[in-house]
Amino acid sequence: MRLAPAAGAPAVASADCQASTSGRVAASWRGERCGWRQGAPQQQRPPHALKRGARLQAATSPPFFERQGGSSSGVPGGGAGAAAVEAAGGAAVAVPPAGAATERIGVLLLNLGGPDSLDDVQPFLYNLFADPDIIRLPSSVQFLQPAIAQLISTVRAPKSREGYEAIGGGSPLRRITEEQAQALREALQRKGVDAHTYVAMRYWFPFTEEAISAVKRDGITRLVVLPLYPQFSVSTSGSSLRLLEKLLKSDPVLTRMRHVVIPSWYQRPGYVRAMADLIEEQLRGSSSPFPRELGEEVDIFFSAHGVPLSYIEEGDPYREEMEECVELVMAELRRRGVRNPHTLAYQSRVGPVEWLRPYTDDSIRQLARDGVRGLLAVPISFVSEHIETLEEIDCEYRELAESVGIEHWGRVPALNTNEVFIDDLADAVVEALPYVSSLQRSSSSMTSLSSGDALVPLGEVDALLETYDRDRKVLPPPMLMWKWGWTKSAETWNGRIAMLALVLILLLEATTGQGVVARLLEVHGLTAASNAVNVVGGAVEAVNSGAAEAVSNAVEAVTDAMGMFAARAASRRLACAAVAMPFVDDRAAGSAAAQAANLQLVPPAEAEAGRKTRVVVLGSGWGAASLITNLDPAAFGEHGDYELVLVSPRNHMVYTPLLPSAVGGVVSETSIVESIRTLMQGKGIYYEARATNIDPYNRRLTLVKDYCEVCARRKAAGQEAGSHGHSDADHELTIPYDILICSVGAVNATFGIKGVEEHCFFLKTMEDAKTLRRHISKALELAALPDVSPEQRRRMLQFVICGGGPTGVETAAELMDLVSEDIAHQMPQIKEDVSITLVDGMDNLLSSYDKEIQEYARGVFERSGIKLRLGCRVTRVLDGQLEVQTKEGATDLIPFSTCVWAAGIAMHPLVAGLKDKLPADVQTSRRGLLVDEHLRVVGSQGTIYCLGDAAVTGTTPQTTLPPTAQVAKQQGVYLAALLNRSKLALRPAYSAWPGRSSWPSHSRDENHAHDDEENAPDLVPLPEGTKPFSYFHMGALCYLGNHQGVMDLPFKTPFLRTLKGTLGGQTWKGLETIMQISHRTRWLVTHDWLRNAVFGRNISNI
Repeated sequence: MRLAPAAGAPAVASADCQASTSGRVAASWRGERCGWRQGAPQQQRPPHALKRGARLQAATSPPFFERQGGSSSGVPGGGAGAAAVEAAGGAAVAVPPAGAATERIGVLLLNLGGPDSLDDVQPFLYNLFADPDIIRLPSSVQFLQPAIAQLISTVRAPKSREGYEAIGGGSPLRRITEEQAQALREALQRKGVDAHTYVAMRYWFPFTEEAISAVKRDGITRLVVLPLYPQFSVSTSGSSLRLLEKLLKSDPVLTRMRHVVIPSWYQRPGYVRAMADLIEEQLRGSSSPFPRELGEEVDIFFSAHGVPLSYIEEGDPYREEMEECVELVMAELRRRGVRNPHTLAYQSRVGPVEWLRPYTDDSIRQLARDGVRGLLAVPISFVSEHIETLEEIDCEYRELAESVGIEHWGRVPALNTNEVFIDDLADAVVEALPYVSSLQRSSSSMTSLSSGDALVPLGEVDALLETYDRDRKVLPPPMLMWKWGWTKSAETWNGRIAMLALVLILLLEATTGQGVVARLLEVHGLTAASNAVNVVGGAVEAVNSGAAEAVSNAVEAVTDAMGMFAARAASRRLACAAVAMPFVDDRAAGSAAAQAANLQLVPPAEAEAGRKTRVVVLGSGWGAASLITNLDPAAFGEHGDYELVLVSPRNHMVYTPLLPSAVGGVVSETSIVESIRTLMQGKGIYYEARATNIDPYNRRLTLVKDYCEVCARRKAAGQEAGSHGHSDADHELTIPYDILICSVGAVNATFGIKGVEEHCFFLKTMEDAKTLRRHISKALELAALPDVSPEQRRRMLQFVICGGGPTGVETAAELMDLVSEDIAHQMPQIKEDVSITLVDGMDNLLSSYDKEIQEYARGVFERSGIKLRLGCRVTRVLDGQLEVQTKEGATDLIPFSTCVWAAGIAMHPLVAGLKDKLPADVQTSRRGLLVDEHLRVVGSQGTIYCLGDAAVTGTTPQTTLPPTAQVAKQQGVYLAALLNRSKLALRPAYSAWPGRSSWPSHSRDENHAHDDEENAPDLVPLPEGTKPFSYFHMGALCYLGNHQGVMDLPFKTPFLRTLKGTLGGQTWKGLETIMQISHRTRWLVTHDWLRNAVFGRNISNI
């Protein structure tokens, strides 16, 4: 017979316990881990590691008590004081002991909990990560637990919301658990036990505190605690038991209540049978997703929830119980003739720490490599459907399996209210009831006689925790609703401190004559990074493995970034160290005709061996400015190897990200422009002209002089421009080049929509910003006149922005700031009549940003009063009306007085003309010029490079870089470094190609399939070993108004993906200042920020 402790006595287990009645082995202990001995110290670890071979038949082992000869045996206390179990039709029936009429029995079901709606996701995650059993910190830094939980829950919430949204907008766990509780109560009633069932969730409603209050209110005297986790782990059952211990000890009434815990029940025959039934149905049943020919080739893939490896190393029995559970299920399946192979893996890992291996995703890939064609996923640690099964397994892992070549996929449903499973849980409760009395106030409060001899013995809450979670931490109260910890005053002061630091940095730059930050990174970058690693390394040693690895990974990311910036700073040689440089007049060069005469084309056949390589740069945008700023004056000066010419119709570079701020009057127009002549000083010459044609075969440029004021006035008046002495030929000149660098950017895309050019304002140049700003200022002034009716005023103040990208969003944000911060005080009578509407064809703002940022931006705009018309496609622009079409096909008219078009970019006409001249079979992109890995235009024989918006760097959306300022800037830095260190020159004898005296001229529609051309060498060869261009994404910024901003970080971690709110706004403001092209513009922009903060915006129409 099975051994059982006497009433009031500690449980004793022999070194080789056997169930002599049934002839089955019940337990076999290892060495000194032989159970609780009489008088043994309470902190001794119980025998939870049994010999595997002696336990494989546990699925069919008898229950706690076996009825023999009409009397109960093995029941604590024996005879009258114990509960008997009778067999009635194969079902156990509990016979209440004497005096049971006053007993009230309760069953407490413990579970994790889940958010009921998307709004509950963030507080649910906070409660989860605030649990010391989920994120373990040493006692010295445990006070940081709430802050860490707040940070992690904030950054993880958007990703988690996506998962819950995919399964219906919330977790079904509460509903299913309540159904299980009701089914269990009915099953107990059928067995003669009238018990109340309670649901206690650990991290969400109904919280454990609520359930315990109900237990107390109902006057429960005997309580069976049943965690709905088949296997015991400190992070699941243990965490719930710790909270339960706290609640029981804090109330004298609950302290007197008798209770017992069934810590694990994975080995129970009903549970094993129920799991085998479900697996067999999926393999052989009529609803099987697998073809019959697969047969035993289908791999039974057990996927269990993982835990950090450190938990197992500290004694958590979870892995051992999980492995034994799988063996028991497979043993049952083999008895039924199922011979399929099986695999056990662990899912749902979080953070950088090591978790139980093998990981589910790695195992799926390995099975695919092994040739497995069919996979049947079994959620072995989950008894209810929730996000881990419905989204992680059904969606993520299924997609992974299909992507790696697994042809057939199936998934075993969770047990939920499976009749066999629920009936077995009821048996477990019936069998545990007699131990409620025997364990109360015993010296050990634990017994080895648990259900089917589980690895974790039956016991009381405090005894179980004393054994498996001795270092129990203080539990935080649950968060019922989300609260952000920073006050508005604190955020304001943070912003002021950030601005003060920025001013100090700029003061240091002015006094030293160089960029302090760049200098520090250049000289001390690697050393500082190394010191940072050493300092943080000491802190890392003070925390546990989980936090240590998280901090260590963050340090590595920072170190890599610092090293990268240091390398870039070291390679960059600044041409101008002064804060401001005077404009250089080029009158000494004479007239444009004289300049052209000095640059007569040298025929290739007569090229001098020692002649300088003529490099011509087109454009003055991000790519061109970054290029010339980083060029080495020694290579491009008087004694250098290159002759540099820059051609652009604008003699300045515009910091385009702040154009919306210029429209709103926050920064002055002159603060965000830098003279091209200042940047070119000591490196080359500049021509203010517009390129109209590129001849790639003869390497010539045709330029048009746009700066003749007389001709411009005559053209505006409709007169012939040449009547004052200038002919049309006087406005054109041709210059040669050896290397052409095309950085002309792109133009506004109208997509062929009628009325855009006639009725909309653009925002791509400084002229666009000035025009729009004056128009807005004029509209505000006219609306404030006393003779304007309210209806007229509303019509005059309807602003519509087309485009939900960064430009459109920032324009709308700056307009709203202008209205709420300045117009509200200076023109309060018109404030309420201003209407700002943003229209975009996508369903979200900032569609290229992180999903979390998209949702946040939408919420900020909706709260600020900006109207959003998303999912609407503009079909026509009328005078004062915007015609849009919704996704449903409905047509609507949106009235406006001012319409800003920021809906995208299109190919520059000069680029389109060059593309038509190049071989059509290599220039296949519709967006711009296709370039190779060194930014050379494909088909140009190495003579033309392309940067910025005009360049297309790949042939697929995945390899094509976005048309952004930072891409153009990095391309300019790369090409400058290439020119600085390599003496690129034209091949002197390229005319000696077989059968060719020159590069033949072709039109786009001619046949380019010439073998000798395809094999011809580049006219300007690159040195061997030249490294290709590599882009590093440094994140994306956007201003949302009301001092709020967002930053899509370049690195993604489980704990940090984005910056939002006031912190994001200050980051945006600081980086937009630091990233200015020169010290002069940094100073001016900083002055504008401070001026605006103190005196407000300039809303004049100058």
